[in-house]
Amino acid sequence: MANTKKSSKLYAAAAALAVTASVVAPVAADAASKVSVKYIEPILMKHAGGSKYAVKKLMLPTKVKVKLSNGKYEMRSVKWSGTVKFDAKYINKYQMLHGTVAGTTKKAVLKVQIQNYVIDVLEPVLKPVAVGGKVVLPSTIGVRYKSGIIVQRPISHFNIKTPVTSKAGKHKIAYTYKGTNTVVKGSIYYEVKAASISNIMGSVNDQTLSVKADVMYPAVGAKAELLIYPGKDTKKAPIVIKGSLSKGKFMASKGSIPEGTHSYLVKIGAVKSATMNFTIAKTFMASAKAIGKEKVEVSFSRAVDSVKADNFKIAGGTVKSATLSSNKKSAVLEVEGLGYGKRYTVDAKGILVGGAARDLGSLSFMTQSVENIWMLDVSSKASSILANGSDNTEVTFQLKNKSTGDVDLKADDIVLKLSTSFGSLAKERVTIQDGKATVLLTSEFSNTDLEAIIDAQVIETANGEYKDLIGKITGEAKVKFSTVMVTPAPVEMINILAAESNQADRVTIFLNQAVSRELLVKSFFNMQSGIGYQKYANDNLVIEQFGNEKRVIGVKAIPSNPKAFELILDKETPLRDNAMVNVLAAITSNSKTQVKSEAKFKLTDARQPEVTSVKTIGLNQLEVKFSESVQDANFKIDGQYGEMYFIDKVGEDDGDIFGEFDNETGIDRRDTAIITLNDKAPNVFKEKKDGAKEGYFTPGNHSLQVWDIMDYAALSDSANIGTTQNLDFTVMADTVKPTAGVVVESPEQFRVMFSKRLKGLELADVQALLGSSMKLERYNSSTKNMRISVSMRISRTTMKKLGKCSSNLTRTGRKSIIPSKQNKTTTTISSESR
Repeated sequence: MANTKKSSKLYAAAAALAVTASVVAPVAADAASKVSVKYIEPILMKHAGGSKYAVKKLMLPTKVKVKLSNGKYEMRSVKWSGTVKFDAKYINKYQMLHGTVAGTTKKAVLKVQIQNYVIDVLEPVLKPVAVGGKVVLPSTIGVRYKSGIIVQRPISHFNIKTPVTSKAGKHKIAYTYKGTNTVVKGSIYYEVKAASISNIMGSVNDQTLSVKADVMYPAVGAKAELLIYPGKDTKKAPIVIKGSLSKGKFMASKGSIPEGTHSYLVKIGAVKSATMNFTIAKTFMASAKAIGKEKVEVSFSRAVDSVKADNFKIAGGTVKSATLSSNKKSAVLEVEGLGYGKRYTVDAKGILVGGAARDLGSLSFMTQSVENIWMLDVSSKASSILANGSDNTEVTFQLKNKSTGDVDLKADDIVLKLSTSFGSLAKERVTIQDGKATVLLTSEFSNTDLEAIIDAQVIETANGEYKDLIGKITGEAKVKFSTVMVTPAPVEMINILAAESNQADRVTIFLNQAVSRELLVKSFFNMQSGIGYQKYANDNLVIEQFGNEKRVIGVKAIPSNPKAFELILDKETPLRDNAMVNVLAAITSNSKTQVKSEAKFKLTDARQPEVTSVKTIGLNQLEVKFSESVQDANFKIDGQYGEMYFIDKVGEDDGDIFGEFDNETGIDRRDTAIITLNDKAPNVFKEKKDGAKEGYFTPGNHSLQVWDIMDYAALSDSANIGTTQNLDFTVMADTVKPTAGVVVESPEQFRVMFSKRLKGLELADVQALLGSSMKLERYNSSTKNMRISVSMRISRTTMKKLGKCSSNLTRTGRKSIIPSKQNKTTTTISSESR
């Protein structure tokens, strides 16, 4: 019953009545005193939480229930001896305490079980994160109990709030763990780190600064930038260059930096590195050398903007023109008035470098002597003739440039004096025209072998340009007069020793001796005038499998083994994997001996094709290299742009993006695929980024996914299909605008050259420039005025667009196409004087 004010009054009245009763009726009190305690009920208790973290502390009972001798029960106070222990050895065991009960000598019994309880939380050590990053919390946290065991509890039991990472520094997050009658509170510490920039390396190449650095803990979304301070003036606004940051590596570069000493630093978000200095050296003329007597080549320490004849002065000579090379680091000066074997000095002034006119200094050079420039080449049609007094051979005399070996076609009216030690010449004097002269040599009778020495010397000329050759340029040749004709060369026999292959589009043959690729091409392919060797082999080469003949389109040399060659098969007739192959060949040697031979082998291609590299070509193409010849593969760029965004035809006749073997050059590109981005509707390639252009990559990091890679064996064996690969590549920004230059090749013809590939450059585009953006003017040295005095025409045969070529091609007039190693588009324009 609750102890209310009303019940307290009744209790007081009852007490008074009891005292009165004891006085009035002592006999009754004696009777009551005879009641004794017969039984004390034992108490069982369980407690969790220990003494430190328990929500409700352990409280021992103050009363016990006793049974009296009269059969009644009542609660009596008790006083316990001893204490309850919380040591680990008592966990989950009963501890017994005895207590003294009021009004009896009997002892009360209390059994207390201390249940296992939490004494500690194993606070995890968290990894540092960058500003704005996400703190990674563990899924569970260990909790240690008094008994020593550790139990992993879900992190949801700890009431942890999301960590804040907006500011660098050391932080903590509070937790509260609730167990059975237990609450443990504490904190978990974590660190937010500011960006760390280290190992900064800057390199200068010409006028370009390239910087690399290691970056740790860049803030999420932070910009990666290179700041350049011209003249080391950090008070002025810097030049800001956007860099790339991937996997902790920073990269950035800047070209066209002016000469002088500057400084730079790397900035990641709000964090800046220490300032570092670099120097762009001054531009100077590095070398000068004579090329013959009419040309001087000068080189510069770096690329210049442009040159002209007026930029150069040579005392004792006149500079007529100056032509800048494709890399703009050298120029060829066309000079007149120089002598042979003399020293001159060339001065370079007012040359544009980075938009500013600069003097690049002076250098001396020595023109070559007559003997070092010209040579008189004397050769005979036959090296040996009969010593019978009637046999003869033609002897040819050619004036050649020593450095190039070319005949000087402008050499006319140059008289040679001839002599021979044996036999007789049809003439003792001949005149060179177009660089060439001939004479007939007749043998003399002899019963022993003789060696005739034919001597020639320049003795006079009506051409003033060649007067210095008189008495200095000589030549000789030797012809053997034999009593018996030379024994024919021994018969040469070439045959196949063995054949093998591990690719289904080719067969490797092993010969008994080293031969040239050209010899096999002549043996195996038919020659047609004006066309070259046909694409498919003739009857001298047969490759069969299951009675079916395979078409051979070319022969490929193996540089490491001059006795081995690969016979390349047509893509439409590959070999079947794991099957026998028969090779029959008739090879004609240099001695015109033909030998037929045969070899058999079993084709086994156990390798799966794979991608070995991927690199960019410009801003709209990828070159993908494979471990072997590939017939097909699937591609996807950045995980979202598939083949519908590619242009199908990339410089191949069959419209395939995979390369082919060229039998004329012997170059094999079947292990290469060229992917070109589509810039035309409806499937235009355009990234969903700021500044993205149709048909072009945005600068930065990209990836290429390749799967279902099939070599030619995969057409008959599905085990040869390669697995999926993911390759990263980087597209560098191209901020340099194309420029144009002009080279005069003759009074009627000159060449316009562009510094890089131009997209969509067609004949009509160039013709549209005539008379507006492209004009040919003639300079009048008397009036010092320029006037348009020449009409121009361009024909389709004189122009070839590089963008559709795998190498540079230049057409000159109506002559054949001349391959050029320069990476630019060239256009040849013919002019007609008015």
